[in-house]
Formats: sequence, structure tokens, C-alpha cells
Amino acid sequence: SGSGKSTLLDRVCGLLAEDSSHWRIASSIGVIELSGPAGARQLRQLLAYAPQDAVLFETSLRHNLLLDQAAPQESVENWLERLGLGHLSQRSSGLDSPLPLALDHFSGGEIHRLGLLRAWLRNRPVEVLDEPTAFLDAESAQRVRSVIRERVQKRLVLGSTHDSDLINQADQVIRLTLQNQEWAVQQHVES
Repeated sequence: SGSGKSTLLDRVCGLLAEDSSHWRIASSIGVIELSGPAGARQLRQLLAYAPQDAVLFETSLRHNLLLDQAAPQESVENWLERLGLGHLSQRSSGLDSPLPLALDHFSGGEIHRLGLLRAWLRNRPVEVLDEPTAFLDAESAQRVRSVIRERVQKRLVLGSTHDSDLINQADQVIRLTLQNQEWAVQQHVES
């Protein structure tokens, strides 16, 4: 905690210090170089980001998940079932009625899984997941690890975690230490 994991992911996603940022992306089709605010906007089109602290908006559950993208009804419902959230599509308000968030309470784990699902429904070649199993009980965390295990077969998934099971399924691990904390604080000050 406090070593700069979230700050690093925000930088990777082009959310901090855009003016001085530069990305070099090597893929099977060649190398792409992006920089500055325009590069950050282009980069964000390639990735889906699930921040550690997901939020819901005072709109329908469908809009919260898709953010004006199109997706088949059964796809959204299948995803909800898969993540143990099928009960949300069975509510009287369904997926399309506005969520009165002051009256309609969601648990922290539900909000977190909905934030992950929002990123997964974007279906981008790069997914950035900040603490994807945080706030989850053992069963929900296992569901998320299972989805991540499948998704890494077709895309690059970059994540931060304290979850040893998730770390063990990673192809590559970079460990940040408290020595990185000073760097993280400086990045927030400069942004």
C-alpha cells in the first residue's frame, strides 16, 4: 500500500501528466509512438480501465455498464450472472430504469464488480485493472480471477493487486516497494 501502484496505472492510462507523457507501444503490427494530450486521447481508445474505486451514476444500470455503447441484452445478463450479479437484472427496475442511488443501495463488492464489468464490456485490446479482487469475498474474487485468466488469452491485461492467487497466475510481476512511495507522491503533486 502506498507504493504508487494506482499512480503508475493512472500514468499508463494517460490520466496524469499528459503534457509530459510518452508511450511506445510495440505490437505484431509495428511500433506506435504517442505523446502529449493528443496521444493520451488516442491511447485511451485502445484500453479499458477499471479503477479501484468504481462509481455508479444516477442513470440506468445498462447505461452505467455500457456508457452508450451497444451490447446485446443477453450478453450483459450473461456477464452479470457470471460475476454473481444476476440478481441485479431481476430487480423490478431491470437494467433500463434509472437507479435512485440514494434509495437503491449496492454493496462495495457489487460496485467493484460492476466497475470491472464496465471495462470488460468495452472489449479493448488492453485492459488495466486496479486491484480487481479488492473488496470481494472469496467466491467473487475467484470469479474475477477466472475471467481474468480467460481474458489474458486474447489481450494484454495489466493490473495491480495484493492478491497472491492473482499474482501467481500472472505472466510477469513487477513488485513496487515503499521506496516508490516518494515517487508516487511527487507524481500527484506535479499532476
